[in-house]
Amino acid sequence: MMVSAATLLFTYCRPKHTREVLNGLKHSTILPERLIIYQDGISEDTSEDKIKLWKEVNSIIHGVNWCECDVIEAKKNQGLSDSIVRGINRAFEYFDAIIVLEDDCVPQPTFIEFMLKSLEKYANAPNVFCINGSDEPVEVIPNGYDAYFMGRINSWGWATWKSKWRSFDRNYRIIKEIRSDNDLSKWLDVWGRDLEATLHMNVSGETDSWAAFWALSVMKRKGLCLSPYKSLVNNIGFDGTGRHCGCNKPISELDEAARKDFRLPDNAEVIKNYEVIFDNYYNWIDPLVREKYYTDVLIKWIEVIEKEGSIWKWSKKTRVNQVYVWGLGKVGKVTVKELGKYLRVNGIIDRNNSIIEYCSIRVIQPQDIPEGAGTIVVVPGYDMKNIYQLASSVGGIQLIPIHNFLEQVKDTWNEDKAQE
Repeated sequence: MMVSAATLLFTYCRPKHTREVLNGLKHSTILPERLIIYQDGISEDTSEDKIKLWKEVNSIIHGVNWCECDVIEAKKNQGLSDSIVRGINRAFEYFDAIIVLEDDCVPQPTFIEFMLKSLEKYANAPNVFCINGSDEPVEVIPNGYDAYFMGRINSWGWATWKSKWRSFDRNYRIIKEIRSDNDLSKWLDVWGRDLEATLHMNVSGETDSWAAFWALSVMKRKGLCLSPYKSLVNNIGFDGTGRHCGCNKPISELDEAARKDFRLPDNAEVIKNYEVIFDNYYNWIDPLVREKYYTDVLIKWIEVIEKEGSIWKWSKKTRVNQVYVWGLGKVGKVTVKELGKYLRVNGIIDRNNSIIEYCSIRVIQPQDIPEGAGTIVVVPGYDMKNIYQLASSVGGIQLIPIHNFLEQVKDTWNEDKAQE
């Protein structure tokens, strides 16, 4: 007998996405036992176009007649996080387990089956907190099963139990609490180095993440999450319509097999060599965080370029006339070009081993940084903790994140101007 669980779908005003998710559920090998659809309310400043889309979604969800379905409409706009957290809390007043989808997470035919069997198998496992419906684009060694255990929740289609959701803590002090324990701090370094920045962006209003708190709540208890080797959810939200996804969709392999059963691990234990496998994955996974950082850096670059000769003034003050540049993306190329006008760029450090030279400048791997390389301007300055670790064995270097470098250049320019 499979466990009884409600399937929750959270919607707002994306009719095309909502229709695709419902179509995926409708063609599941096992239909939802009870589908509860939450539609967030309209805010007072909602545009007429968005109201029209909201009404279209409302019509779609009220038309579900192929399974037991309840539609719950919020009287006012709650926002993404509040809508999901309140909906989950409400569902747990009546159910002991839930399966959660957002309106851009299209389930594969066997998604519900995987969730129900996993919820049943691990219902009494004290260290299993979440069942993930999506894979992670990393190379995990096959273990003879269709899924493995990891230390991070994935919010693109997931499930949990009422007993485990009780640990959910929407508390901004949770990072500090985890960092106060050495063992948990090491666990966080593997599974959640990106989350502190996400919470900062929550405070500034740039994100509205509930999933960061759920992830940290699980990490605080060193909980495990079951993840399939192949994704059972296709996220269609990377089209600029979502709150957090942006437009750069990560690579994911969909499980499209018409299987009759899933092979699930008997022992709830984290995969071997997880520190190595996931070492560089969760450093800064949120694309919006990365995009904002690089946007801010480009703005700073424009300010510096307008102050002609400012880099030369910085070089004269610091007595630094040659550097390495870490990172060769779009911003890295701008950095190499502008620094090259005033300084000698001795080399470029990049983890992409398919590039060995750029503009006649040698490109090397982090492990090939020479001793005494001197000043290294780090373009992915949002990820300094990981950069420091990668370069920790090299002596005679000074790592400067690009945003700090540009601020130093601007300060030097302003000081010189004040003295004139």
